[in-house]
Amino acid sequence: MVTGSWMARTIRDGHRWELIESVAPELGHVAGLTLVRVSLEAAGATLEISRSHMGGRPVYYHFNSSGELFCSSHVFLLSQAGVLLRENKRSLPEFFIYQYVLPPNTLFEGVAQIPGGATIRIGLIDDRWHLTDLTYHNLSPAGRGGRLQDADDVAHRARELLAQAIAKLTPRRDALAALLSGGLDSSVLWTLLHRVHGVPRSYSAGFPFEAPDTNVEKEYALSAAAAFGSVHRYFEPTPADYVRGVVESIGAAEVPVQHLQSVLLYLLFRDGLSSHERLVLTGEGADALFGLDSLMELFRRERRLFRLRESPIASRILSTRPVLRALRSLLALIGKGWALESTFGSDSPRNVALHNPAHLLWAARRFGNEEWVCRHFGVKPENVIAERYAVLRRFADRSIYDLWAIYVTGEVAATLSIFSKLAERSGKVVYAPFLVPELMELAWLAPWPVKLEAPKNIVRRMARQLGIPESIVTRPKSSFGVSPERWAHRHGIFEAFVPLVQTVFGAAEVGAMLVPDHDRAFTFWSMLNYAIWRSVVIEGETVEHLLDRVGIPPGRGISRPAAGL
Repeated sequence: MVTGSWMARTIRDGHRWELIESVAPELGHVAGLTLVRVSLEAAGATLEISRSHMGGRPVYYHFNSSGELFCSSHVFLLSQAGVLLRENKRSLPEFFIYQYVLPPNTLFEGVAQIPGGATIRIGLIDDRWHLTDLTYHNLSPAGRGGRLQDADDVAHRARELLAQAIAKLTPRRDALAALLSGGLDSSVLWTLLHRVHGVPRSYSAGFPFEAPDTNVEKEYALSAAAAFGSVHRYFEPTPADYVRGVVESIGAAEVPVQHLQSVLLYLLFRDGLSSHERLVLTGEGADALFGLDSLMELFRRERRLFRLRESPIASRILSTRPVLRALRSLLALIGKGWALESTFGSDSPRNVALHNPAHLLWAARRFGNEEWVCRHFGVKPENVIAERYAVLRRFADRSIYDLWAIYVTGEVAATLSIFSKLAERSGKVVYAPFLVPELMELAWLAPWPVKLEAPKNIVRRMARQLGIPESIVTRPKSSFGVSPERWAHRHGIFEAFVPLVQTVFGAAEVGAMLVPDHDRAFTFWSMLNYAIWRSVVIEGETVEHLLDRVGIPPGRGISRPAAGL
């Protein structure tokens, strides 16, 4: 057992031994504060490891051929313990389409990862460790029904639970920092953090290659900070720092960094925050709980048919071909019926089987170019989603709205894993209070029509209850990304990496993807991430050497990961 984290505490009680990683470990295990929990029952030779939703730190595990178990928050430490790091070729098509691999699968062959909000149980059987169970938490619809029908009531309860979660951070109040993008989620979070703990500052970051007239990130953040009276720092690295940061952040995360914003956060954590601001709060997860724009679009199309769709009996009847054909003919006479077709039609992407790659869910969260991925890796679309389907099929009987939220919650966990590692390199911890257990349970109790009545309905109502200015509440949602037109072209910000990427994929393939088309541009971003990741993490090349090899001065550089769980 090796641990060197300020978040860790070990507890021993007879034959039971426990390790917790918490934002306030001196308090022991407290729901909403504990990020990772490991329990060993020596008498029964059983091990239980839990990872929370609100903390991003990943937990990897590996069983070798002798039945020995290796577990760590760092794959580097696994390699130091004798685990051979090899790329998981089966997961590469999934990565290139979605930019991450859905846990428990990983990009490392033979190495699994505990999903966010899950517990694994491992038993010693015939002197060999075996995985005996994997359970997901806070994804239950138990108790849902007609009890929470008022959106203002849901917003009030959510606001109170979020305030309580923030109040629990009192032991770390002097270490708190908040990211304020100026969107609704971060605005609600900063307002509560300021009211409960008096935190005066906020932070945001922007791309150095963004055009001033399209820099929505800067505009939103500064206008929100001005409205709140926050002492705000908008951090914008130089182009040279950003390019170096791509390599350094992948080395710190030990996986491809998924979002272009991840590099900004790495540099912000390193250079923008003071050394004492060690606990960084983020609004990640609010959209997954209370309704993404894509779910809002689906609900808008079938709002009048929602109750019929959610009724198993009515849905089965209306989905039969004779009934659907008769209704289609009838409604066609009066110029209506398209919503019925998309909601109940057997050929609609909304209704095909979940294992079918044409299902609406798989297309909704896709980034990479599917045609290129299937051709390059010699796979079919069903192969790309196979591992994801294996994870989600346990929820296949749930409403598509539930399933969508569960799926995106897994994506949020993957994002938080990266953010956590990037923060950790600078001695920071990332914490997402929207994902505390009590708030997640409330979100499941609230019916989807209440959550999707209007865009970001619950969070907007929370903002109004907090007195956030209407100009911030009602302004359009922004993804805070940057258009591929700003970076996906030759002689752009990533030009120095092109020869490296070409050695892996060939000049023609790279040239075809390095264009400002969304799917192709993000395929290039994945190519770039993969080439760096394979060199630094799989092959063991140092970050400094790779930077030198591609002609980029190493700058500050980074060290190997500190010891962790």
